[in-house]
This record gives sequence, structure tokens and C-alpha cells, in this order.
Amino acid sequence: MYLWDLDTQVKYQQELIKQAEQDRLAREAIQFQRKGRPALGWVGRNLMVVGARLVRISGQEAGENGETVYNGGIRAS
Repeated sequence: MYLWDLDTQVKYQQELIKQAEQDRLAREAIQFQRKGRPALGWVGRNLMVVGARLVRISGQEAGENGETVYNGGIRAS
């Protein structure tokens, strides 16, 4: 009976170690994804800035037709 309990204990400890390893790998993957998101946010913010500059360069909408008027005096930088 004692041997069976010892085997059960060893098996339980092995399962705990296996689960802890899987949890560690999952945490590493989540941490890697979190590190990648600020770069993506930076790209998104810069795309918004570039888009706003393009709208400013292209001019304002001219009335009913929705045509735009080029304003050559505004620079992109």
C-alpha cells in the first residue's frame, strides 16, 4: 500500500511540474505579445498623423461637389 501511495505522489508531482512548464510557456507567449503591441500602436499613431497631414495638404472640401482644392503652400513635414 505504501508503494502505491509513493507512486501516486511521484506521478502527482510530475503532473504538477508538467503543468507549471506549460503555464510558464503560456506566460512567455503572452509577455512576447505584450511587447509587440506598443510597436503596433506606434505604427497606428503614425499612420493617423500621416493621414491628417495628407488631408491638410490636399485642402478643404469645396462645397456641394465634394471636390478638393490643392493648397500648395502647406508642407508635409
